Amino acid sequence: MCPKRGTIKSASKVRTITETEDMAKDTRNLYFKDNSWHFDFRVPSRLRALFKKVRPRRTEKTPTPKKDQGPRIRHSLNTPVLKEAQALRDKYLMPIFASSTIIELVETALQKIEKAKIELDRNSINLKGFLSRKDPESTEITIRQLCDYFLQHYRKTRKARGSVGKFESTSNAFCGILGPGVSAENISKEDLIRLRDILLSLPSGWQKRKKVLENFDLAEATPDEKTINPNTVFREIGRIKSIFDFAINDSKLVRKDNPASGVKIEKVDVESKIPPQGENIEKLCNMPYRNSSTYDEHAWRMLPIFARFSSCRIGELSVLKAEDLIEKQGVLCLKITAVGKMETQRQKLKTSSSERLVPVSDKLKPYLKEVLRRFPSGYLFPNCGHCYDKDGKIFKAAHHFLKDYNNHAKKIDPRHSFHCWRSYGNSLMIDAGVDILDREYILGHKSDRVQRAYTVNNLQRLLAAVNKIT
Repeated sequence: MCPKRGTIKSASKVRTITETEDMAKDTRNLYFKDNSWHFDFRVPSRLRALFKKVRPRRTEKTPTPKKDQGPRIRHSLNTPVLKEAQALRDKYLMPIFASSTIIELVETALQKIEKAKIELDRNSINLKGFLSRKDPESTEITIRQLCDYFLQHYRKTRKARGSVGKFESTSNAFCGILGPGVSAENISKEDLIRLRDILLSLPSGWQKRKKVLENFDLAEATPDEKTINPNTVFREIGRIKSIFDFAINDSKLVRKDNPASGVKIEKVDVESKIPPQGENIEKLCNMPYRNSSTYDEHAWRMLPIFARFSSCRIGELSVLKAEDLIEKQGVLCLKITAVGKMETQRQKLKTSSSERLVPVSDKLKPYLKEVLRRFPSGYLFPNCGHCYDKDGKIFKAAHHFLKDYNNHAKKIDPRHSFHCWRSYGNSLMIDAGVDILDREYILGHKSDRVQRAYTVNNLQRLLAAVNKIT
């Protein structure tokens, strides 16, 4: 018999039952026998077609049942701990038997089996690390300690906060999939291949899912969800390799081999950045402003124009001050600096090549004068949707503006965003015959390889090039 849950009979004497106490009494569909909890569930009529009806064997002590109650599921959960039995019941068994149809039951069962398979992989890694430990007093560091050690040094040497954030995200994924307590000395290439395969099956933004007991939800992406791009996984494995390389070279690890070496991922071809053309150019500069509490109409109208005629990044334009307008060799320029005079700025430039002087074009000058009439000192765009930290420093420049702008730009063309203005400026300068060194300087690019991604093939320009062959 299944023990009944206790109830409070007197309504006048109501007492609060704590969550722990309530859980301890929750023995629905559970009974204790032979030092183990068992699952006991009466199959509902809608699902009985899947289960063979088994009648109990009649004996002298077995009374004749008064009513046919249908088949039951009875199975040992192989644990004497009630909390574990409750977790198994609520996580795996009850969702399956709560299905309304046979098809739904089968689909739910397959999902639970797949989820249990992922958890089994993770637990097998933990078990392998436990069995291969040297001794109880071993000084081997865990994956979590390895990542924290790397990040501690990386934060001191990197200027760009975005790069630090990417390594933080990789560290969370590394620990969340393989387990934070696993010894870094025992991670093998096979473990990272398994991590790679799991990442390729997960949806984009999977780290935002709700955690279960500090564990990430590693359920595969559904057919209507977008999976992680293989190029993203390629970079994740590359960052894990960098973490191991640093620890090995710094003698933090005894091992000399890097388990991330040789983990292959087939990258996918990425289309060159598409600049706006035709009527889309004016549409992207004149999108209707929608009232926002984080940025104003001035920023919404002027920032795209400044990007169009300067090819600067949003993070560079949004923190410009009137003092950053300087005249050198008779040319008025925008001074793009790593820190400059922005005392409250924590936003750093992407690379050292980003620090530069960008000449103000003749087409940009009238808009610049309009901005200076309104803001003759201080920030040129004081209300453009920055994200601030607790110290009042910018850590995501124009974040809210950029998010809204990109959403509206994609309605004009799915390939467009604020960043496409850089490709637009680069393409026009190529067609005008501007040298690659000058284009690299204006856009703040570090190498010729980056230029290739910003260059759209123009067949007329290529025809002119081949016609020069004599």
